[in-house]
Amino acid sequence: MRNKKIVMIGPSVNSKGGIASVVLNYMEAGLFDKFSIEYLSTHVEGGKFTKLWVALSTGLNFVYLLLTGQVAFLHAHVARWNSFWRKSVFMLLCHLFSRPYIIHIHSGGFIAFYENDCNDFQRKLINFFLKHATKVIVLTNETSRWALSVSHHNKVEVLANFIQQDVNSNKVKAREKGRVLFLGRFTEEKGIYDLLEVLPDLLVKIPEIKLILCGEGDSDSVNKKIASLGMKDHVELLGWVTGDDKLKELYSAQVFVLPSFVEGVPMGVLEAMQSGCPVVATTVGGIPDQIESGVQGILYEAGDQRALRVAMETVLTDVVLAERMGQQGMLTIKRKFSAAAVMPKLESIYKTLSM
Repeated sequence: MRNKKIVMIGPSVNSKGGIASVVLNYMEAGLFDKFSIEYLSTHVEGGKFTKLWVALSTGLNFVYLLLTGQVAFLHAHVARWNSFWRKSVFMLLCHLFSRPYIIHIHSGGFIAFYENDCNDFQRKLINFFLKHATKVIVLTNETSRWALSVSHHNKVEVLANFIQQDVNSNKVKAREKGRVLFLGRFTEEKGIYDLLEVLPDLLVKIPEIKLILCGEGDSDSVNKKIASLGMKDHVELLGWVTGDDKLKELYSAQVFVLPSFVEGVPMGVLEAMQSGCPVVATTVGGIPDQIESGVQGILYEAGDQRALRVAMETVLTDVVLAERMGQQGMLTIKRKFSAAAVMPKLESIYKTLSM
């Protein structure tokens, strides 16, 4: 496949979300240096005209690459809903031009999307694309079993997300007593309202408790909920944080909490583990693959507010336990979720398809 390139598609790397973070990690880990890869953005944040223009120009660019014989294979990063349907056009073009393609499923809610949000025709389309994919990459064993059941082939591989090593990870940071960190979108699906609901009870035993909400979404509803609970003095909304600002929050928090109802392999959990921050999270998606309850953090069933409160209270009041969990989190990142642990598998897939 001399003079041909791997075409990778997904959202703009400047987007706010998990897929963009994964792609940036690939770039920083040197994947784009080892292989000839052209990244095409299929979606950007902005107005409808901007989004339409990007979609059309990217589509035309891909057609040109196909017509001129420049495509070795396609690596399509997909989530659910419009994310999948946008990428399906590119997969269909690959099928028509007899070019291999990889479907990389990132969303923890993809199975529910397939079963509950799609009609019979749409499910048949998804089955078609999965069946004809050269490789289907998923994040969890649960999604792997599902993909195998609907695609009826053995070309499904589990590939965990990973996190780049933090150059500041060896520096001692002072954690602020009672400081709780949430990273994610402000939606019911992320469990943010469950988190707010348990604060008044926690305040009784931990008067210094402070919840830091980093993300974006329905801030108005979140602020109304905070006000109705009388927790304005104990909650701070910082918006979407990146870079050094995110590191500051990760290293100053006493516990990271993710009370999600739907997840894949959340990057926020990996970031917390790398920083040595213990994690309280739900047993959904790939989180149990990241966290062993009682070791790197505490897991509980989504929606169980009492269990959430008890878990948070345990970590916030037992400093020795919290420190031990933080240390175990850093060891787990190095062993299972670092570039050194994950990238060789993806590179092996690329080499096989490039032959």
